[in-house]
Amino acid sequence: MMGTLSELEAIQQIKNLKSQREIQDISLQESNLRQQIATLSGHRSECHALKSDGHVMRSIGGDILWLAWIDRRQAELTLELAKLLARKETVKMKSRKDAGRHSNIQEMAETERDRVNKLRSASALEQTVALSQITSTDRQR
Repeated sequence: MMGTLSELEAIQQIKNLKSQREIQDISLQESNLRQQIATLSGHRSECHALKSDGHVMRSIGGDILWLAWIDRRQAELTLELAKLLARKETVKMKSRKDAGRHSNIQEMAETERDRVNKLRSASALEQTVALSQITSTDRQR
C-alpha cells in the first residue's frame, strides 16, 4: 500500500508542476497580449494627435484606414485575450482541484507511514520481550 501511495504522491506532484507551468505560460501570453493592446491604444492616440495637425495622411484618407486597422486588430487581440483568460481560469480550477487531491494523498501517505512505523515499533518491542524471556529462561537453567 505504501508504494502505491508514494507513486500517487509523485504523480500528483508532477501534475501540480505541470499546472503551475501552464499557468505561467498563460500569464506570459496574457501579458504579451495586454502589451500589444496598449501599444495599439498608443498608436490610436498618436493618430488623433496628428489629425488635429492636419497631417498629410488625413488628406489621402490614410488616417481612416489606419484607425480602422487599429480597431480591427484591437478587437482581435481583445477576443484572443478573453479566450486566454477563460482558459487560464479553467486551468486554475483544475490546479486547485489537483492541489486538493495532492493534499489528500499526502495525508493518506503520512497516515500510512505512521501506521507502518507503529507496527515496526510494536514488532521490535515484541522481539525484545521475546528475546529477554529467552535470555531469562536460559539464565534460570
